[in-house]
Amino acid sequence: MAKEINDPYRTNTEKTKAKMKESGGDERWWKPKPNSKNIVRILPPWGPSADGVFYFTAGLHYNFQIGGQNRAVACNRTKATKERCLICEFAEALKNSGSEELEKVVTGSKGIKIKRKYWVNLIDRKFPDKVFIYGGNKNFIKTLQEALDDPDFGDITDVNEGYDVRVNRTGSGFTDTRYTFSIRPKPSKLGLEDWKDKVYPLDKEVVDWFSLPE
Repeated sequence: MAKEINDPYRTNTEKTKAKMKESGGDERWWKPKPNSKNIVRILPPWGPSADGVFYFTAGLHYNFQIGGQNRAVACNRTKATKERCLICEFAEALKNSGSEELEKVVTGSKGIKIKRKYWVNLIDRKFPDKVFIYGGNKNFIKTLQEALDDPDFGDITDVNEGYDVRVNRTGSGFTDTRYTFSIRPKPSKLGLEDWKDKVYPLDKEVVDWFSLPE
Protein backbone atom coordinates (compact mmCIF):
# COMPACT_ATOMS: atom_id res chain seq x y z
CA MET A 1 0.00 0.00 0.00
CA ALA A 2 1.40 3.38 -1.04
CA LYS A 3 2.13 5.92 1.68
CA GLU A 4 0.08 9.08 1.83
CA ILE A 5 1.75 12.41 1.07
CA ASN A 6 1.15 13.58 4.63
CA ASP A 7 2.60 10.41 6.17
CA PRO A 8 4.57 11.62 9.27
CA TYR A 9 7.10 8.79 8.75
CA ARG A 10 7.97 9.83 5.20
CA THR A 11 10.66 12.37 4.34
CA ASN A 12 9.39 15.58 2.81
CA THR A 13 12.28 16.27 0.46
CA GLU A 14 11.43 19.91 -0.22
CA LYS A 15 11.18 20.80 3.48
CA THR A 16 14.35 18.83 4.23
CA LYS A 17 16.36 20.62 1.54
CA ALA A 18 15.08 23.99 2.76
CA LYS A 19 16.05 23.13 6.34
CA MET A 20 19.53 22.02 5.27
CA LYS A 21 20.04 25.29 3.42
CA GLU A 22 18.92 27.29 6.47
CA SER A 23 21.44 25.55 8.68
CA GLY A 24 24.36 26.07 6.33
CA GLY A 25 24.17 22.53 4.98
CA ASP A 26 23.99 23.67 1.37
CA GLU A 27 26.80 23.20 -1.11
CA ARG A 28 27.97 26.80 -1.48
CA TRP A 29 30.65 26.41 1.18
CA TRP A 30 33.94 24.69 0.37
CA LYS A 31 35.90 22.90 3.06
CA PRO A 32 38.82 20.57 2.35
CA LYS A 33 38.42 17.07 3.71
CA PRO A 34 40.69 15.87 6.55
CA ASN A 35 44.18 14.86 5.44
CA SER A 36 43.63 16.00 1.86
CA LYS A 37 45.57 17.78 -0.87
CA ASN A 38 43.57 20.14 -3.07
CA ILE A 39 44.09 22.38 -6.08
CA VAL A 40 41.80 25.41 -6.29
CA ARG A 41 41.54 28.61 -8.30
CA ILE A 42 40.61 31.90 -6.66
CA LEU A 43 38.12 33.90 -8.73
CA PRO A 44 38.32 37.62 -9.54
CA PRO A 45 36.09 40.23 -7.82
CA TRP A 46 32.38 39.38 -8.01
CA GLY A 47 31.11 42.74 -9.26
CA PRO A 48 30.79 46.46 -8.45
CA SER A 49 30.24 45.95 -4.70
CA ALA A 50 33.62 44.19 -4.44
CA ASP A 51 35.33 47.49 -5.35
CA GLY A 52 38.13 45.65 -7.18
CA VAL A 53 39.00 43.32 -4.26
CA PHE A 54 38.52 39.57 -4.73
CA TYR A 55 38.05 38.70 -1.03
CA PHE A 56 35.73 39.73 1.80
CA THR A 57 36.88 40.02 5.42
CA ALA A 58 34.73 38.89 8.34
CA GLY A 59 35.45 37.57 11.84
CA LEU A 60 34.56 34.74 14.19
CA HIS A 61 34.82 34.26 17.96
CA TYR A 62 35.93 30.71 18.75
CA ASN A 63 35.88 28.44 21.81
CA PHE A 64 32.22 28.66 22.72
CA GLN A 65 30.38 25.60 23.97
CA ILE A 66 26.96 25.28 22.35
CA GLY A 67 25.00 22.09 22.78
CA GLY A 68 28.05 20.38 24.22
CA GLN A 69 30.17 21.09 21.13
CA ASN A 70 32.86 23.62 20.27
CA ARG A 71 31.38 26.36 18.12
CA ALA A 72 32.42 29.64 16.52
CA VAL A 73 30.17 32.69 16.75
CA ALA A 74 30.10 35.43 14.12
CA CYS A 75 31.48 38.85 15.05
CA ASN A 76 28.99 41.55 14.15
CA ARG A 77 31.65 44.27 14.10
CA THR A 78 33.37 42.79 11.07
CA LYS A 79 30.22 42.73 8.98
CA ALA A 80 29.89 45.30 6.26
CA THR A 81 27.12 46.85 8.36
CA LYS A 82 29.48 47.32 11.38
CA GLU A 83 26.88 46.27 13.91
CA ARG A 84 27.38 46.16 17.66
CA CYS A 85 29.14 42.97 18.84
CA LEU A 86 28.30 42.00 22.42
CA ILE A 87 31.08 39.40 22.49
CA CYS A 88 33.67 42.05 21.58
CA GLU A 89 32.32 44.32 24.32
CA PHE A 90 32.43 41.45 26.82
CA ALA A 91 35.99 40.59 25.79
CA GLU A 92 37.10 44.21 26.17
CA ALA A 93 35.58 44.36 29.65
CA LEU A 94 37.49 41.22 30.66
CA LYS A 95 40.76 42.57 29.25
CA ASN A 96 40.29 45.83 31.16
CA SER A 97 39.29 44.13 34.42
CA GLY A 98 42.83 44.04 35.81
CA SER A 99 42.56 40.28 36.38
CA GLU A 100 45.07 38.04 34.61
CA GLU A 101 42.69 35.09 34.87
CA LEU A 102 39.86 36.97 33.22
CA GLU A 103 42.20 38.31 30.55
CA LYS A 104 43.15 34.73 29.66
CA VAL A 105 39.50 34.06 28.83
CA VAL A 106 40.06 36.44 25.92
CA THR A 107 43.73 36.10 24.95
CA GLY A 108 44.56 32.54 26.01
CA SER A 109 45.00 29.61 23.63
CA LYS A 110 41.31 28.88 24.11
CA GLY A 111 40.26 32.51 24.29
CA ILE A 112 37.27 34.18 22.68
CA LYS A 113 39.20 36.94 20.90
CA ILE A 114 38.20 37.58 17.31
CA LYS A 115 39.88 35.68 14.49
CA ARG A 116 39.38 37.12 11.06
CA LYS A 117 38.47 35.01 8.05
CA TYR A 118 39.08 35.96 4.46
CA TRP A 119 36.32 34.77 2.14
CA VAL A 120 36.81 34.10 -1.57
CA ASN A 121 35.01 32.57 -4.49
CA LEU A 122 36.90 29.58 -5.84
CA ILE A 123 36.64 26.52 -8.01
CA ASP A 124 37.98 23.16 -6.89
CA ARG A 125 39.81 21.65 -9.86
CA LYS A 126 38.05 18.36 -9.08
CA PHE A 127 34.73 20.14 -9.74
CA PRO A 128 35.64 22.64 -12.47
CA ASP A 129 32.07 23.73 -13.28
CA LYS A 130 31.04 24.77 -9.77
CA VAL A 131 31.85 27.88 -7.75
CA PHE A 132 32.26 27.59 -3.98
CA ILE A 133 32.77 30.03 -1.10
CA TYR A 134 35.77 29.48 1.17
CA GLY A 135 36.86 31.27 4.34
CA GLY A 136 40.62 31.09 4.82
CA ASN A 137 42.79 32.08 7.77
CA LYS A 138 45.55 34.70 7.99
CA ASN A 139 48.13 32.30 6.50
CA PHE A 140 45.82 31.85 3.52
CA ILE A 141 45.53 35.56 2.78
CA LYS A 142 49.25 36.05 3.50
CA THR A 143 50.11 33.48 0.83
CA LEU A 144 47.90 35.27 -1.69
CA GLN A 145 49.29 38.68 -0.74
CA GLU A 146 52.88 37.52 -1.19
CA ALA A 147 52.00 36.24 -4.65
CA LEU A 148 50.35 39.55 -5.57
CA ASP A 149 53.49 41.39 -4.44
CA ASP A 150 55.77 39.04 -6.39
CA PRO A 151 56.38 40.21 -10.00
CA ASP A 152 56.77 36.57 -11.02
CA PHE A 153 53.10 36.00 -10.15
CA GLY A 154 51.07 39.22 -9.94
CA ASP A 155 47.31 38.87 -10.30
CA ILE A 156 46.74 35.23 -9.46
CA THR A 157 43.01 35.62 -10.20
CA ASP A 158 43.52 36.58 -13.87
CA VAL A 159 41.19 34.35 -15.91
CA ASN A 160 43.75 33.83 -18.68
CA GLU A 161 47.13 33.90 -16.94
CA GLY A 162 46.36 33.39 -13.25
CA TYR A 163 47.67 30.74 -10.87
CA ASP A 164 46.12 27.84 -9.01
CA VAL A 165 46.58 27.43 -5.26
CA ARG A 166 47.43 24.28 -3.31
CA VAL A 167 45.42 23.83 -0.13
CA ASN A 168 46.58 20.97 2.07
CA ARG A 169 44.80 19.96 5.25
CA THR A 170 46.07 17.70 8.02
CA GLY A 171 44.07 16.61 11.05
CA SER A 172 40.33 16.35 11.52
CA GLY A 173 39.47 17.78 14.94
CA PHE A 174 38.77 21.24 16.30
CA THR A 175 42.27 21.57 17.80
CA ASP A 176 44.52 19.44 15.56
CA THR A 177 43.51 20.68 12.10
CA ARG A 178 46.23 22.53 10.18
CA TYR A 179 46.25 24.09 6.71
CA THR A 180 49.12 24.93 4.38
CA PHE A 181 48.89 27.04 1.23
CA SER A 182 51.15 27.53 -1.77
CA ILE A 183 50.91 28.95 -5.29
CA ARG A 184 51.45 26.58 -8.20
CA PRO A 185 54.39 27.74 -10.33
CA LYS A 186 52.81 27.68 -13.79
CA PRO A 187 50.04 30.04 -14.98
CA SER A 188 46.84 28.60 -16.40
CA LYS A 189 43.40 29.57 -17.65
CA LEU A 190 40.48 29.65 -15.24
CA GLY A 191 38.56 27.40 -17.59
CA LEU A 192 35.07 28.39 -16.48
CA GLU A 193 33.56 30.58 -19.17
CA ASP A 194 30.38 31.47 -17.28
CA TRP A 195 32.05 32.24 -13.95
CA LYS A 196 30.46 35.71 -13.81
CA ASP A 197 27.03 34.03 -13.74
CA LYS A 198 28.06 31.63 -10.96
CA VAL A 199 30.17 33.82 -8.69
CA TYR A 200 28.71 34.77 -5.30
CA PRO A 201 28.46 38.38 -4.02
CA LEU A 202 30.48 37.72 -0.88
CA ASP A 203 29.48 40.94 0.86
CA LYS A 204 25.90 39.62 0.80
CA GLU A 205 26.29 35.84 1.03
CA VAL A 206 28.71 35.82 3.97
CA VAL A 207 26.79 38.46 5.94
CA ASP A 208 23.50 36.64 5.32
CA TRP A 209 25.07 33.39 6.51
CA PHE A 210 26.40 35.11 9.65
CA SER A 211 22.91 36.42 10.29
CA LEU A 212 21.18 33.03 10.26
CA PRO A 213 19.33 32.27 13.50
CA GLU A 214 20.80 29.61 15.76
